[in-house]
Amino acid sequence: MTLQEENDNVELIANAIQRGEESIVFKASGTQRRVNLPTPQRAGTMTQQRYYAVDKARELVEECKQYIND
Repeated sequence: MTLQEENDNVELIANAIQRGEESIVFKASGTQRRVNLPTPQRAGTMTQQRYYAVDKARELVEECKQYIND
């Protein structure tokens, strides 16, 4: 997965988390991956909610990268 793909996937997943979606399908290194998403943070400021979503999205992308590299 290139750095650009990684950043695009983090944004895609973070947006889906904030919308409250349950799962998402995204492309990683030419293959499609489906992941279940955590529930969005509802308390705190919008900045805190966005940080939470991006942080969780990065964790999911890292997990997928490790799975792909194995």
